[in-house]
Amino acid sequence: MRCFIGSILSEDDQRRLSALRPDLNERDVRWVNPSKYHLTLQFLGNDVKREDLVQHWTQVNTWRSRFPITCTSVSFSGFPNRRRARVFVSLLDSCGRLEALRPEQRLFLPHITLGYARGKPIDIPDWSANVSITIPEPTLIESSQGKYKILEPEAR
Repeated sequence: MRCFIGSILSEDDQRRLSALRPDLNERDVRWVNPSKYHLTLQFLGNDVKREDLVQHWTQVNTWRSRFPITCTSVSFSGFPNRRRARVFVSLLDSCGRLEALRPEQRLFLPHITLGYARGKPIDIPDWSANVSITIPEPTLIESSQGKYKILEPEAR
């Protein structure tokens, strides 16, 4: 199964973040449904075995005491970069608290995916705002065909 360790935003924060999206041409951007807004802390893979969930719950439990984390501002950016983005994201300023988790050895840029370029890359406006977004404690999440399922802690 395809799994990651992440935090799904509250409905209030989903609405708040969705309302901040810029007015871009719908032909250029496929927006993510706000109910799917989440922060991925660690992608575990496309073929995670059920018997491996115990070790992943151990990681989740080590992080839980550091949550919730309140982010004090958001800004827009994109991957691979803001000027030629294929993925439209909201970057989160957590005063370094999310970055301190450093879930993997590679660069960790806390973000929430808001949309995807439909065709050619898009130029994302330079924008930021002082908005409070709370990242709840993480959990294990299974992702299948665009649907998310929170995995129960039976393996803990």
